[in-house]
Amino acid sequence: MCTARSARVATTSCPHFSTRTLSSSTVRRSRPHAAASTGKATPVRWSPFADVAALFTRVRQDDWTIVIAISGQSEEVDPHLEKLGVRELVDAVTTAGDAERTKPDPDIFAAALRKVGAEAANAIVVGDSPYDITAATKLGIRTIAVRSGGFEDRTLMEAGAVAIYDNPADLLARYDASLLASG
Repeated sequence: MCTARSARVATTSCPHFSTRTLSSSTVRRSRPHAAASTGKATPVRWSPFADVAALFTRVRQDDWTIVIAISGQSEEVDPHLEKLGVRELVDAVTTAGDAERTKPDPDIFAAALRKVGAEAANAIVVGDSPYDITAATKLGIRTIAVRSGGFEDRTLMEAGAVAIYDNPADLLARYDASLLASG
């Protein structure tokens, strides 16, 4: 999530606000290539984390602009926004189509800032991977990490995360002490 208040932006990669489960018992998240090696299509089911809509609502109450910034394609965003119940809370979306290079290059976040007319100094990125954090840091954007990407805390901090939360519900529960509140 990339957010902005009076040109302050919060941006996020949408998938880290949901958990990904593969419906095939033979394919696990740690082995996404297994479906390709077996030749079988593996349907993916997304389950939203608790409190994502409440977190987005809280962010909007603090006058942040919310931008979704993903390295995927635009058609991947709408199903997430719908399932999460946040479509009306999102101001803009940037995808691979808006950038020359994807994360860890900063192009997607630069496109997010351009779309809403914000400066990097007035932005915060919430990301779940060192790629999100590295890309944002290259632009001078402060970052909050969530552990839902499965990366070790040390990796997220070394990439440049200012703070780490377990998931969106944890960030919401500790919002008043977070970078989003002090912005």
